[in-house]
Amino acid sequence: MKTIKIANEGYEVLYLKEQLARLNYPVTENSLFDETTQEAVIAFQKEKGLTADGIVGFHTWEQLLFTGRNNNQKLTEEDFKLVAHLLDIETACIKAV
Repeated sequence: MKTIKIANEGYEVLYLKEQLARLNYPVTENSLFDETTQEAVIAFQKEKGLTADGIVGFHTWEQLLFTGRNNNQKLTEEDFKLVAHLLDIETACIKAV
């Protein structure tokens, strides 16, 4: 996933907001990284012990994507998809390794 911050727009911001909403952080449903989104990101980062700068980079994405997910001993199709999404590659590449 690409690094995003306040004033960014697009698919990544919408996906970020979906993940924040899944974890019960208050965000508006649009594709603009606004001040409300930044506040939610900072709160999430603080909760997870990350640098609370409001910038969504690799470590914040990693925590967002995997927090609250079922931690089975076996990898699921959803696990492969999330890791591929995090690394911005095709799911098949993860499965090939």
